[in-house]
Amino acid sequence: MANLTHAISKHDNSHHAVFPVPENNTPLAPNSVRVRTTLITLSSNNLTYARLGTTWGWWTAYPVPTAVAPPPYNDGDAWGTVPAWGYATVVASTIAALPADGTTTIYGYWPTTSHAVDLQLQPAAGIENHWIETSPHRQALMNMYNRYIPAPIPSTATPAAAAATARRVALKPVWECGYLFSRFNFPPAVVEDGTGSSLLPVHPLGLPAPAALPWTARDADLRRAVVVGLAATSKTGRGFAWKKAWQDLCDQKVKPDEAIVVRV
Repeated sequence: MANLTHAISKHDNSHHAVFPVPENNTPLAPNSVRVRTTLITLSSNNLTYARLGTTWGWWTAYPVPTAVAPPPYNDGDAWGTVPAWGYATVVASTIAALPADGTTTIYGYWPTTSHAVDLQLQPAAGIENHWIETSPHRQALMNMYNRYIPAPIPSTATPAAAAATARRVALKPVWECGYLFSRFNFPPAVVEDGTGSSLLPVHPLGLPAPAALPWTARDADLRRAVVVGLAATSKTGRGFAWKKAWQDLCDQKVKPDEAIVVRV
Protein backbone atom coordinates (compact mmCIF):
# COMPACT_ATOMS: atom_id res chain seq x y z
CA MET A 1 0.00 0.00 0.00
CA ALA A 2 1.26 3.48 -0.85
CA ASN A 3 2.24 5.65 2.12
CA LEU A 4 0.32 8.81 1.33
CA THR A 5 -0.41 11.87 3.46
CA HIS A 6 -3.25 14.31 2.87
CA ALA A 7 -2.27 17.78 4.08
CA ILE A 8 -4.76 20.66 4.33
CA SER A 9 -3.97 24.33 4.80
CA LYS A 10 -5.03 25.47 8.25
CA HIS A 11 -5.51 28.99 6.92
CA ASP A 12 -7.42 28.16 3.71
CA ASN A 13 -9.07 24.74 3.67
CA SER A 14 -9.52 24.90 -0.10
CA HIS A 15 -5.77 24.33 -0.44
CA HIS A 16 -4.69 20.75 0.08
CA ALA A 17 -2.33 18.16 -1.33
CA VAL A 18 -1.60 14.44 -1.31
CA PHE A 19 2.03 13.31 -1.31
CA PRO A 20 4.02 10.15 -0.50
CA VAL A 21 6.11 9.75 2.65
CA PRO A 22 8.64 7.01 3.49
CA GLU A 23 7.57 3.91 5.39
CA ASN A 24 7.94 4.38 9.15
CA ASN A 25 10.50 1.78 10.22
CA THR A 26 11.58 3.40 13.48
CA PRO A 27 11.50 1.19 16.60
CA LEU A 28 8.09 1.29 18.26
CA ALA A 29 8.00 2.76 21.76
CA PRO A 30 6.74 0.72 24.74
CA ASN A 31 2.96 0.63 25.25
CA SER A 32 2.38 1.59 21.64
CA VAL A 33 0.78 0.38 18.44
CA ARG A 34 1.46 1.32 14.84
CA VAL A 35 -1.76 1.37 12.84
CA ARG A 36 -2.95 2.04 9.32
CA THR A 37 -6.34 3.61 8.59
CA THR A 38 -8.58 0.94 7.06
CA LEU A 39 -12.21 2.13 6.97
CA ILE A 40 -13.35 5.66 7.80
CA THR A 41 -16.33 7.90 7.15
CA LEU A 42 -16.19 11.34 5.55
CA SER A 43 -18.94 13.85 6.29
CA SER A 44 -19.49 17.49 7.19
CA ASN A 45 -17.85 16.58 10.50
CA ASN A 46 -14.51 16.55 8.72
CA LEU A 47 -15.10 20.07 7.43
CA THR A 48 -15.79 21.13 11.01
CA TYR A 49 -12.54 19.51 12.14
CA ALA A 50 -10.69 21.57 9.51
CA ARG A 51 -12.51 24.88 10.05
CA LEU A 52 -12.23 24.77 13.85
CA GLY A 53 -9.14 22.57 14.15
CA THR A 54 -7.04 25.24 15.82
CA THR A 55 -9.75 26.34 18.27
CA TRP A 56 -10.60 22.83 19.47
CA GLY A 57 -7.20 21.17 19.07
CA TRP A 58 -8.25 18.71 16.37
CA TRP A 59 -5.12 19.44 14.32
CA THR A 60 -3.03 18.06 17.19
CA ALA A 61 -4.38 14.52 16.80
CA TYR A 62 -2.27 13.65 13.75
CA PRO A 63 0.28 16.33 12.81
CA VAL A 64 1.73 16.22 9.32
CA PRO A 65 5.02 14.24 9.49
CA THR A 66 7.11 17.36 9.01
CA ALA A 67 10.44 15.51 9.17
CA VAL A 68 9.69 13.72 5.89
CA ALA A 69 7.08 15.96 4.22
CA PRO A 70 8.22 18.06 1.23
CA PRO A 71 8.04 21.88 1.34
CA PRO A 72 5.78 23.71 1.96
CA TYR A 73 3.90 20.92 3.75
CA ASN A 74 6.67 20.47 6.32
CA ASP A 75 5.40 23.57 8.11
CA GLY A 76 3.25 22.15 10.89
CA ASP A 77 1.89 25.57 11.81
CA ALA A 78 0.41 26.01 8.33
CA TRP A 79 -0.55 22.46 7.31
CA GLY A 80 -2.40 19.67 9.08
CA THR A 81 -4.20 16.35 8.68
CA VAL A 82 -7.96 16.18 9.20
CA PRO A 83 -9.04 13.16 11.30
CA ALA A 84 -12.06 10.92 10.72
CA TRP A 85 -13.91 8.19 12.61
CA GLY A 86 -13.69 4.52 11.74
CA TYR A 87 -11.34 1.55 11.94
CA ALA A 88 -7.60 1.01 11.66
CA THR A 89 -5.50 -2.16 11.52
CA VAL A 90 -2.58 -2.79 13.88
CA VAL A 91 0.61 -3.34 11.83
CA ALA A 92 3.12 -3.29 14.71
CA SER A 93 2.69 -3.44 18.47
CA THR A 94 4.47 -3.50 21.81
CA ILE A 95 1.18 -4.23 23.62
CA ALA A 96 0.50 -7.95 24.09
CA ALA A 97 -3.27 -7.43 24.18
CA LEU A 98 -3.18 -5.71 20.77
CA PRO A 99 -1.06 -8.01 18.59
CA ALA A 100 0.00 -7.16 15.05
CA ASP A 101 -1.36 -10.41 13.66
CA GLY A 102 -3.18 -8.95 10.68
CA THR A 103 -6.59 -9.28 12.33
CA THR A 104 -6.45 -6.74 15.18
CA THR A 105 -8.53 -3.71 14.30
CA ILE A 106 -9.41 -0.73 16.48
CA TYR A 107 -12.32 1.70 16.36
CA GLY A 108 -11.55 5.35 16.96
CA TYR A 109 -10.29 8.64 15.57
CA TRP A 110 -7.87 8.24 12.64
CA PRO A 111 -5.94 10.32 10.11
CA THR A 112 -7.27 10.64 6.57
CA THR A 113 -4.03 9.16 5.26
CA SER A 114 -2.73 5.77 4.18
CA HIS A 115 0.64 5.92 5.97
CA ALA A 116 0.99 4.20 9.33
CA VAL A 117 0.86 6.26 12.54
CA ASP A 118 1.81 5.46 16.12
CA LEU A 119 -0.44 5.59 19.18
CA GLN A 120 0.71 5.47 22.80
CA LEU A 121 -2.00 3.60 24.71
CA GLN A 122 -2.91 2.73 28.28
CA PRO A 123 -5.91 0.65 29.43
CA ALA A 124 -8.83 2.84 30.48
CA ALA A 125 -9.31 2.68 34.24
CA GLY A 126 -12.39 0.67 35.15
CA ILE A 127 -13.58 0.17 31.55
CA GLU A 128 -12.85 -3.19 29.98
CA ASN A 129 -11.49 -3.26 26.43
CA HIS A 130 -11.10 0.52 26.19
CA TRP A 131 -7.74 2.21 25.65
CA ILE A 132 -6.68 5.82 26.15
CA GLU A 133 -4.16 7.66 23.95
CA THR A 134 -1.59 9.32 26.23
CA SER A 135 0.80 11.06 23.80
CA PRO A 136 1.69 14.52 25.18
CA HIS A 137 0.74 16.37 21.98
CA ARG A 138 -2.85 15.07 22.21
CA GLN A 139 -3.69 16.02 25.76
CA ALA A 140 -5.62 19.18 24.81
CA LEU A 141 -8.17 17.05 22.95
CA MET A 142 -11.54 16.22 24.47
CA ASN A 143 -11.52 12.80 26.13
CA MET A 144 -13.67 11.10 23.51
CA TYR A 145 -11.07 11.73 20.79
CA ASN A 146 -8.41 9.87 22.78
CA ARG A 147 -10.49 6.74 23.40
CA TYR A 148 -9.86 3.61 21.30
CA ILE A 149 -11.77 0.33 21.29
CA PRO A 150 -10.48 -2.92 19.76
CA ALA A 151 -13.30 -4.22 17.57
CA PRO A 152 -13.66 -6.21 14.35
CA ILE A 153 -14.63 -4.33 11.22
CA PRO A 154 -18.28 -5.15 10.40
CA SER A 155 -18.86 -7.32 7.36
CA THR A 156 -18.72 -5.92 3.84
CA ALA A 157 -19.10 -9.34 2.18
CA THR A 158 -22.34 -8.48 0.38
CA PRO A 159 -23.78 -5.22 -0.96
CA ALA A 160 -26.37 -5.20 1.81
CA ALA A 161 -23.75 -5.85 4.48
CA ALA A 162 -21.47 -3.18 3.01
CA ALA A 163 -24.33 -0.65 3.03
CA ALA A 164 -25.16 -1.49 6.64
CA THR A 165 -21.51 -1.13 7.63
CA ALA A 166 -21.28 2.21 5.84
CA ARG A 167 -24.32 3.50 7.74
CA ARG A 168 -22.94 2.23 11.02
CA VAL A 169 -19.51 3.81 10.55
CA ALA A 170 -21.06 7.09 9.37
CA LEU A 171 -23.67 7.42 12.12
CA LYS A 172 -21.92 5.90 15.14
CA PRO A 173 -19.80 8.93 16.11
CA VAL A 174 -22.55 11.53 15.68
CA TRP A 175 -25.13 9.40 17.50
CA GLU A 176 -22.61 8.70 20.24
CA CYS A 177 -21.98 12.43 20.70
CA GLY A 178 -25.70 13.01 21.22
CA TYR A 179 -25.83 10.13 23.69
CA LEU A 180 -22.82 11.39 25.63
CA PHE A 181 -24.29 14.90 25.84
CA SER A 182 -27.50 13.46 27.26
CA ARG A 183 -26.01 10.80 29.51
CA PHE A 184 -23.03 12.61 30.99
CA ASN A 185 -23.30 16.37 30.30
CA PHE A 186 -27.02 16.64 31.08
CA PRO A 187 -27.89 13.45 33.01
CA PRO A 188 -31.43 13.12 34.35
CA ALA A 189 -31.41 14.84 37.73
CA VAL A 190 -32.15 12.99 40.96
CA VAL A 191 -35.66 14.09 41.93
CA GLU A 192 -37.76 13.77 45.04
CA ASP A 193 -38.83 10.17 44.45
CA GLY A 194 -35.21 9.04 44.01
CA THR A 195 -35.36 8.49 40.26
CA GLY A 196 -32.79 9.92 37.92
CA SER A 197 -29.03 9.73 37.82
CA SER A 198 -26.48 9.96 40.60
CA LEU A 199 -23.71 10.59 38.06
CA LEU A 200 -21.60 13.66 38.53
CA PRO A 201 -22.16 15.62 35.31
CA VAL A 202 -19.26 16.44 33.01
CA HIS A 203 -18.80 19.87 31.43
CA PRO A 204 -19.98 19.83 27.77
CA LEU A 205 -16.49 20.71 26.55
CA GLY A 206 -15.32 17.35 27.89
CA LEU A 207 -11.78 18.55 28.54
CA PRO A 208 -9.41 16.25 30.45
CA ALA A 209 -7.93 17.20 33.81
CA PRO A 210 -6.48 19.64 34.75
CA ALA A 211 -8.27 21.70 32.09
CA ALA A 212 -11.70 20.32 33.02
CA LEU A 213 -14.19 23.09 33.77
CA PRO A 214 -16.65 23.07 36.71
CA TRP A 215 -20.14 21.77 35.91
CA THR A 216 -22.59 21.10 38.72
CA ALA A 217 -25.77 19.06 38.92
CA ARG A 218 -27.66 22.34 38.93
CA ASP A 219 -25.91 23.42 35.72
CA ALA A 220 -26.93 20.13 34.09
CA ASP A 221 -30.54 20.08 35.32
CA LEU A 222 -32.87 20.52 32.32
CA ARG A 223 -36.13 19.70 34.10
CA ARG A 224 -37.34 23.30 33.90
CA ALA A 225 -35.55 24.18 30.68
CA VAL A 226 -36.51 24.52 27.03
CA VAL A 227 -33.78 22.99 24.88
CA VAL A 228 -33.31 24.75 21.55
CA GLY A 229 -31.31 22.94 18.87
CA LEU A 230 -29.78 25.45 16.46
CA ALA A 231 -28.81 22.77 13.93
CA ALA A 232 -32.01 20.94 13.07
CA THR A 233 -30.26 18.68 10.53
CA SER A 234 -27.32 17.89 12.81
CA LYS A 235 -27.25 14.17 13.57
CA THR A 236 -25.66 14.87 16.94
CA GLY A 237 -28.37 17.43 17.70
CA ARG A 238 -31.13 15.07 16.63
CA GLY A 239 -29.65 12.23 18.67
CA PHE A 240 -29.48 14.45 21.74
CA ALA A 241 -33.04 15.68 21.21
CA TRP A 242 -34.36 12.14 20.84
CA LYS A 243 -32.54 10.96 23.94
CA LYS A 244 -33.75 13.84 26.09
CA ALA A 245 -37.31 13.94 24.77
CA TRP A 246 -38.02 10.22 24.57
CA GLN A 247 -35.60 7.88 26.24
CA ASP A 248 -35.44 9.77 29.51
CA LEU A 249 -39.21 10.20 29.27
CA CYS A 250 -39.75 6.47 28.73
CA ASP A 251 -37.48 5.74 31.68
CA GLN A 252 -39.82 7.98 33.72
CA LYS A 253 -36.87 10.15 34.69
CA VAL A 254 -38.34 13.27 33.11
CA LYS A 255 -42.01 14.23 33.24
CA PRO A 256 -43.75 14.98 29.90
CA ASP A 257 -44.11 18.69 30.67
CA GLU A 258 -40.43 18.83 31.60
CA ALA A 259 -39.12 17.41 28.30
CA ILE A 260 -39.59 20.22 25.80
CA VAL A 261 -37.23 20.21 22.84
CA VAL A 262 -37.40 22.76 20.02
CA ARG A 263 -35.39 22.37 16.80
CA VAL A 264 -34.95 25.42 14.59
